Amino acid sequence: MYKVGSLFFLFYFLFNFASISQNVSLYGYAPSYKGEEIVFSTFSDLITNTVENIGSCRVDSVGNFSCVLNLNETKEVFTDLGIFHCIFYAEPNQRIKINFPEKVEKELKDFLNPYFEPVQFFIGLNDSLDINFNIKTFDEVYDNYMSTKFLNMYSKPGKADVEFFIHRTEGRFIDSLNQYFNVYKKYKYASLKNLSYIMDYQRMTFDYFRNNPICYYNIAYMELFNSLFENFLARHASTAKGEELKDDIFLGRGISAIKNTLRKNIEFSNDTLQELILLKGLHDAFFIRNMVQYPTFPENQLHQVLDSIEILTKIPAHKKIAKNIRAKTKFLASGTEAPDFELLNNENEKISLKSLHGKYVYLNFCNTNSRECREEFELIKQLSKRYKNLEIISISTNSNFNEAVDYFNTNNYKWTLLDFNSEIEVVKKYNVNVFPTYFLIDKIGLFVLSPAKSPKENIDQLFKRIFKENEALSPNDYDDLFKKPSPLK
Repeated sequence: MYKVGSLFFLFYFLFNFASISQNVSLYGYAPSYKGEEIVFSTFSDLITNTVENIGSCRVDSVGNFSCVLNLNETKEVFTDLGIFHCIFYAEPNQRIKINFPEKVEKELKDFLNPYFEPVQFFIGLNDSLDINFNIKTFDEVYDNYMSTKFLNMYSKPGKADVEFFIHRTEGRFIDSLNQYFNVYKKYKYASLKNLSYIMDYQRMTFDYFRNNPICYYNIAYMELFNSLFENFLARHASTAKGEELKDDIFLGRGISAIKNTLRKNIEFSNDTLQELILLKGLHDAFFIRNMVQYPTFPENQLHQVLDSIEILTKIPAHKKIAKNIRAKTKFLASGTEAPDFELLNNENEKISLKSLHGKYVYLNFCNTNSRECREEFELIKQLSKRYKNLEIISISTNSNFNEAVDYFNTNNYKWTLLDFNSEIEVVKKYNVNVFPTYFLIDKIGLFVLSPAKSPKENIDQLFKRIFKENEALSPNDYDDLFKKPSPLK
């Protein structure tokens, strides 16, 4: 009896472990990437688009590589290699041959360009019946139709034209038995219908979401979902139907009251879908601003609703989305830990942020070719003279660090200058898109201001309070603040 029970337990354990932990094996030959580490990632969820790494490998000295990914359902997987954003769709328990493009590195200007668009490259195309081959082929047909038919907002195909395109396209893929791909097609077609002639989110909710399974990781499903329910809380609260919802949030009535209010609309009567729509609405309420026609909700109340969903939800995917929204709201936020870095100074010494703990740090990202940066260097020079206990750090984004060093020496700038070329990712860590950009970090490495005011914006007043400087500067002390710096060598 004991043996039977033990065997049953072992079988149960192995079965459940296998169902939870299903591997995807990758292999390939990429000689142009010899010795490099390849990191594979996916999206933790498709509302916040939080990236999570799911596996990595190093290409050997010959060019061979292999890797195991941990996936329990079909997902889009990607890796960024130079100018390429390489993608493929991975299904559990698959063995996939990966074909990388020949290596082409990003140029420095690409790293600094917030609008840089990588080249998308499918890397799992091995079989004409494979999900990757089908999605790539389908997307080419679909995108071609979109580019020719949707020439501008006043030029849209009619219902008959769209239905003919869908019928003709479906004929090419009618034999597909892949569930992910079939859902992908269905929601791509739905997006097309919505753009061309339906344009009614209530009808789309009934037809495609209310009584259909939620496909959290299907790219096409979530693209339509995110489009349909974009800025949902603000949009719905601005309607006659949504007036009560607005009061529920503003008055802090709690998650139960909000759900009961939404349930009065039949399209939101599906509890699971309703909760997902709420999460989408919360995400956009935090991050989509500047919409004058819609109400803006106080962040404290939004956090209260988010807390409640995270604690009370019985759906693991929703708990994950709530956590990711919270993490996104705290990214680079005041009071959170500033990302560490380790960069070289002009004497080839490594300087890390952690090594500066114990001092306030006024950090700025700059480029000596920028006129605005050059003007503000003169203001920073005065700050460095006045506040001896303030550590001022300039991270140069010049392609040639020596150019920045020469400029600092010529103008007798004595504060620390670091070279971003020794850790280019620091720009991404701090989400820097323009120069100059400033941050103020406290003695234990937490953001005081993120971003911080520039010297032109009177950051000096804050430093006076921090360092308890009682004596005011005389007007003469400011006479040379706006002197022109020396020209570049």
